Amino acid sequence: MKYQDKQKILYVLVCLCLLPAGNLWATFESNDGLKNFADVLTSRSGIFRLENSGNITLLTEKENLLRNSLSLVNYRTQHLMSSPSKAYPMLSMSAGSSLNIPGKSFSVTGQTKIMKINVYHKVKSGDNLYYIAKKFRTSEKRLMKLNGLKSDLIRPGQRLIVGIREKVIEIPYIDENQIKAEIASLKENLIAELESPVETSQAVEQKVVEISLKYLGLPYKYGGETLWGIDCSAFVRRIWGFFGLELPRTSGEQFRVGQKTDKNNLKPGDLVFFHQQGRKSVSHVGMYIGDSKFVHASGIDNKVTISDLTQDYYRRCYKGARRVINFMFPELMTSTER
Repeated sequence: MKYQDKQKILYVLVCLCLLPAGNLWATFESNDGLKNFADVLTSRSGIFRLENSGNITLLTEKENLLRNSLSLVNYRTQHLMSSPSKAYPMLSMSAGSSLNIPGKSFSVTGQTKIMKINVYHKVKSGDNLYYIAKKFRTSEKRLMKLNGLKSDLIRPGQRLIVGIREKVIEIPYIDENQIKAEIASLKENLIAELESPVETSQAVEQKVVEISLKYLGLPYKYGGETLWGIDCSAFVRRIWGFFGLELPRTSGEQFRVGQKTDKNNLKPGDLVFFHQQGRKSVSHVGMYIGDSKFVHASGIDNKVTISDLTQDYYRRCYKGARRVINFMFPELMTSTER
């Protein structure tokens, strides 16, 4: 029996022994969870209970034994249950809100999600399924199942799935409902104050930068469009979408909209584009935020981050810029832009 299986059996036995003392349950399900909240349970005290109301209260002395069993499992994969039939997934709790923990001040600041990632092996000349299975401590039957093989015949250069590993994706807490409310309030204030187009544009530019920086640290994912993973064009599209401006989906399409803008005349909110070395077509987009800096979902850094246009790589790969705010304020367009 594997050591991990022994841990699970021991953990279940401890939980069953504690059942009369309180209806606190735990599972090993590899689902979404709040890392910080689980960290409080496992390493800081281990004497809290999630009640039906969602509040945290102190456990009885008899239930303190649970602390020992909690240490047997990875806190990132824990869930608490108030009964065997009803689970409280940690992500269902309101991120960013204060938790009622007696004697402690604790606020949820982020979320984690456990993703299953395939592990690959490139078949080399002389490889066979038996050798590969032995190398990666698995069986030929499992390799055939993972790769949908009907026989054990493989060829050099073939990519085989040899296992599955878990990857913890961490995201910052982003309240997009709050962002929408802030923009609605901004619009109301601008209308009430009867600001000029130039002043209104400047207020929007400032807000665009402010909102885009809330996404710093968001994981990058090619083709991704969600908070669990987003690519460069989806990122700028999402930010400007809050302002009612619907941009095309890809960076190449976005490069064909808006007004062409000189690099020396960039304003916050302008889209800046790049190409891969050796190619002329657009392959990347970011949003200018001022002082030669731009924010973007970077495949190199694997997250939303801030880079500098003067960096050697981005300086060499710079393709051009487009001003899209003039879609909202066409009266700001210069005669050249028209």
